[in-house]
Amino acid sequence: MKKTAFIAFALLAISAHIAADNSAERIQKQLSIYNEVMRTLDVNFVDTLNYEAINRAAINAMLSKTDPYTTYYSEDETNTLNQMTTGKYAGVGAIIHPIGDTVYIQMPYYGKPAYNAGLRAGDAILAIDGDKMVGQTSSQVSQRLRGKIGTTLKVKVARTGEKKPLTMTVTRDEIQLDAVEFSTLLDGGLGYINFSDFTENSAAEFRSKIEAMSAAQADGLNGLIIDLRDNPGGIVGEAARILSYFIDEGTTVVTTKRRDKVIRTYKTQQAPLWRNLPLVVLVGESSASASEIVAGTLQDLDRAVIIGQRTFGKGLVQSVREIEGGGNLKVTVAKYYIPSGRCIQAIDYSHPHEDGRAYRMPDSLTSEFKTAHGRIVKDGGGIQPDINIKEEEKGGSLSYCLNQDSQFFLFANQYAASHKTIAPPQDFEVTDELAAEFLEYLKNTGYKYQSLSAKYMDDIKRALKFDGIDSVCTAELEALNAKLNPTLEEAFTIDNYYIRENLALELLSRYYPDKGIYSYFLRNDKALQEAIKLLNDPSRMKSILDGTAE
Repeated sequence: MKKTAFIAFALLAISAHIAADNSAERIQKQLSIYNEVMRTLDVNFVDTLNYEAINRAAINAMLSKTDPYTTYYSEDETNTLNQMTTGKYAGVGAIIHPIGDTVYIQMPYYGKPAYNAGLRAGDAILAIDGDKMVGQTSSQVSQRLRGKIGTTLKVKVARTGEKKPLTMTVTRDEIQLDAVEFSTLLDGGLGYINFSDFTENSAAEFRSKIEAMSAAQADGLNGLIIDLRDNPGGIVGEAARILSYFIDEGTTVVTTKRRDKVIRTYKTQQAPLWRNLPLVVLVGESSASASEIVAGTLQDLDRAVIIGQRTFGKGLVQSVREIEGGGNLKVTVAKYYIPSGRCIQAIDYSHPHEDGRAYRMPDSLTSEFKTAHGRIVKDGGGIQPDINIKEEEKGGSLSYCLNQDSQFFLFANQYAASHKTIAPPQDFEVTDELAAEFLEYLKNTGYKYQSLSAKYMDDIKRALKFDGIDSVCTAELEALNAKLNPTLEEAFTIDNYYIRENLALELLSRYYPDKGIYSYFLRNDKALQEAIKLLNDPSRMKSILDGTAE
């Protein structure tokens, strides 16, 4: 018996060794082909070659055959990669935005060096340390703004309403982006926390905000709303730490696997701080990766009610590997599985369609799993909320076009120059008068709007002409074209809701940069209102988690 087992083990080891050798041989063969092509090209091509550009293009083309998350970062892009994982960088703390040949300050982070030095949203960057910046790309300007901690730079800007340029002296510092963008106490002893990114130490920041809210209540919090909408994810370990605040010690929350082999198991490492605190998690279509781990695990363990829209569906894990030459490869190394056993990856990049498009799993092919209390949940398409909140469907494409063309931004520059104050966020409204003023601004600037459907109509007309049947469709095309090209006023009315919301966002960020926009948008947030209502109805919440709700 022992001899048979030993022989089987030996055969398995030999097979694995042969497979590894075959893989190495296949890789070496492809590298030999690549090297030969490069040498032949070098010897025979008519012009001088840019070897670095060719190699980078080859790497990007190779990685395009994997998935969107496997990415190469050159040595020059190391800072970008570090910022993604740590949330830190050395600079002035501002988002910049190009319009035409000029780069603008789109938003200085409140309390960071750029804001403290006097730079404001809407400032056009003219020069840095005497060097002209007009005509430079946003990447070039960004490189000039970043630098060693403690060094200073002089930023010359033009500000709407000011006759002469302004020059600010800014001292660079380490910029730590907040993982918790906003937190506040709501009526009834409920806490609300908007969590934006799973970067290094973000779990500790999350914990401190909850502790502060709890300390402000005589008897602690009566419930907590965790907002993960628009949170793209990040470090899996930070997600596991956050889960440990609410789930029993030693509970398996995430398992990562590669080719069906377990790579790592994440368990809660401490006694929970808030084991019995009622929880609601808000999610949306942009909630992904670590956000889905937190929401999905709390759902699988029947620990929280999930409210919102179905999440993105990213069940893949990336790891960073150093590459010879100073670069780094962020590579997908595993899929993750949450407590019910499901993987919520929505897109299969390994078996694309014939046209190269990735395959998205249809709902009809998803598998069923069960939560701790026996509720049915599914894999393969993100996290399906326990309570769905339908998104606003009002409007057309004008607000999208206005955003793309920076019209809200430019109008806010002009408005802020002539209006010193606006109502506080909790009272602010985009009145009919303000909306009319914005429309008049668009007319005066000669803004041209073409609907998305009208743009497609141009393609259809070209196709009809190519097919030789355009003449028989003239009357129908003219009638349809008239409906597809609304006037600016008509388009403004169709898209009124989103135009007002975008206008409010831009204006509030000018006058109340310290999180003022949250106080405005949360007033009419349907998902938040549903969460508050649920937390104030313990019996209904219990029935949802028990699976007995009708």
